[in-house]
Amino acid sequence: MKGNSNYIKYRRCVFWLFLLSNVSLVTAQFTNTGTINVLPNTDMGVYFNYANISTGIFTNDGNVYLYQNWHNDGTVSFSSGSITSNTYFIGVNMQSITGTGTTNYYNVVYNNSATGVSLQLQKEVNIYGDASYIDGIIQESNLGLTIFQDNSTHSNVSNNSYVDGKVRKVGNDAFTFPIGDDNSGVFLYRMAAIEAPSDTSDSFDAQYIWQNSNDLYVHSSKDSSIGVINDAEYWTIERTSGSSSPSITIGWNVATTPANIFTDASNIIVVRWDGNRWVDEGGIVDISSQTITTTPLGYGVFTLATKEVILDSDGDGVTDEQELSDNTDSNDMCSFIPSSQSLPPSVTWLAADCDGDGISNEDEDDNNNNNWSDDDCDEDDIANVLDPDSCTIMYPDSFSPNGDGINDTFVIPNLEVQYPNFILTIYNRYGNVVYKFENNGSSSPLWWDGRSNGRLNVFGAEVVPAATYWYVIDFNDGRRKPIQKWLYLNK
Repeated sequence: MKGNSNYIKYRRCVFWLFLLSNVSLVTAQFTNTGTINVLPNTDMGVYFNYANISTGIFTNDGNVYLYQNWHNDGTVSFSSGSITSNTYFIGVNMQSITGTGTTNYYNVVYNNSATGVSLQLQKEVNIYGDASYIDGIIQESNLGLTIFQDNSTHSNVSNNSYVDGKVRKVGNDAFTFPIGDDNSGVFLYRMAAIEAPSDTSDSFDAQYIWQNSNDLYVHSSKDSSIGVINDAEYWTIERTSGSSSPSITIGWNVATTPANIFTDASNIIVVRWDGNRWVDEGGIVDISSQTITTTPLGYGVFTLATKEVILDSDGDGVTDEQELSDNTDSNDMCSFIPSSQSLPPSVTWLAADCDGDGISNEDEDDNNNNNWSDDDCDEDDIANVLDPDSCTIMYPDSFSPNGDGINDTFVIPNLEVQYPNFILTIYNRYGNVVYKFENNGSSSPLWWDGRSNGRLNVFGAEVVPAATYWYVIDFNDGRRKPIQKWLYLNK
């Protein structure tokens, strides 16, 4: 014993604090006014309520077993670099952690067999190593908050032991929050998780509330893509420091989540209250773990919901509601207005041929942008998909410029209609340009008559020799890539 400091080095001891000069026993409570150090490999048991007043310093580098309440207005911690510090809450009746001082644990074990809530946490506690939740619900009240510092972990969480309240995680580790709640005497662990933030100083808080969020966040205010919102539970996940935007994970449980939310798991989404309405945050569902993960556009209040079911009975990409407004038949896939398509058409519709021109609906989308309303190759204000007039581009592979009036000119029908600014370049087998033409919006292109206008023209006004030539068409529309084909000139 040195000054008012006490170094406990007993291998096994029941720690009678009232025998020490800086410790007093008052009505079955031990009060520390000075310094207590529990050295490594030392076991210390405290069987009565313990109070660490504002001048009290309690440093634990060994094993401390607490059977009653723990009050700290001073400092409770462990030595820098110590990894041997273990604190055990192992009462059989409800315990409490109270006070205004700093409370730091390296490893803490909750193993209290009291029925229901076994430990009332009314102050902040910091975890630097591992928190083991073996038995007992830790219920937070007043200023109670469990803070997991960077690189800290937890273990053994279950319905028998978790934090009923808010948990904070500091650091850049992926983390699953050991949170849950009780309802009508039923206690359940209901996790929430975040992927790793980008900075060690980032922090996030999470809490699970087994109540209907509609009481605070009205379910009728929502995005149109949201169907039914979970009316039994919700989570709060908040970024309390930093600027990271990690993904979050929450899940469903048959004991807490309404069946209409998870009956069709592929239809589950995450929704977030943005201060005015519920917004659709989407998500990727993992049926095996009954979870859904998303990277939200913000943080705050979250719950599960279903996607709004939008009916498109005939699969033409137009909702039944819109078909009613358009006065088209919602049971006839070929009765629709292309500009009203707002959904991806069905596979059956894509394979169909609504205008009977021998071209599938899918192939009527000339510019391949999944918008059939802007394809009108003959410019008659009827979309290709409903227009039987053919203007399909056919690419001839031969012509005979011999002056007999039959196939004397190389013509590509409808090219100027669909691609009015096309550029046609024809090459001989040596790669020399034989003919080049830029249409520039003309409705009467100067198709090739077999004569060369290339820079290396050695044939003058004569038709070039019979041979195989190849040509490149630059559609020059800013979307479609140029194509290359071959052509045989026969005299």
